[in-house]
Amino acid sequence: MMNVIKNGVTSLEEQVVPLIKMVESLTISFKERDDQMAFIMKRILDLIRKRLTNEEVSNENL
Repeated sequence: MMNVIKNGVTSLEEQVVPLIKMVESLTISFKERDDQMAFIMKRILDLIRKRLTNEEVSNENL
């Protein structure tokens, strides 16, 4: 009886390990995407600010 329970536990552990690795991989992937999106949003905002600043300077020269 103990062998059956132990084998069942081992089998369950063997099934869970790949799921844990998949979740860890997805977590890393989402973190990388989040970092990329933050960088892109910062870059877009910087470009918008730069354009607005350039337009203000152009308008002052008129």
